[in-house]
Amino acid sequence: GSFGCDSLVTLDLAVVNNFTSSFNAVICQGDSYLFDGVVYTASGSHVATFQSVAGCDSIVTMNLTVNPSYDLVVNQSICQGLNYTFDGQIYATSGIYVANLQTVNGCDSITTLNLIVSQSITNTLNQVICKGDTYSFNNQTLSTAGTYAGIFASAGGCDSIVTLNLVVAPSYVIMVNDT
Repeated sequence: GSFGCDSLVTLDLAVVNNFTSSFNAVICQGDSYLFDGVVYTASGSHVATFQSVAGCDSIVTMNLTVNPSYDLVVNQSICQGLNYTFDGQIYATSGIYVANLQTVNGCDSITTLNLIVSQSITNTLNQVICKGDTYSFNNQTLSTAGTYAGIFASAGGCDSIVTLNLVVAPSYVIMVNDT
């Protein structure tokens, strides 16, 4: 002490542990997450050190998950007279239709439908055959004059209606008297 005597000093020492914690964060693709002044856009574990109230290090780990967003294109063709259902709507005309949907994780999913409506094709065919001849049409062998219809599949897979007008020309017997 100040007069040369022994002094007894008691020190109460408290050891404060570092504080460690972690948390999970989830964002959608295209979004960002701000943590400790840094902007993150990719999945991963990110560590930051802060100072606790007691002045010790406080270590926080953020586990970031980035869920995917989708941008899909669907090309579809249908025949005239048919419908196509997309995003709860019924379409019967060619066009580009967009649906803003959500993934199971709640992220945006944009689906674009390119719809093509193919027309049915109609055609008339006029054919003349001689009496006694035949004409093949729509898996039939024809020898009688008349109008016949056939339904075929076009290149686009739709109905192609062909009408055949078949004429049977008479045969003539010509007598030539030659002297």
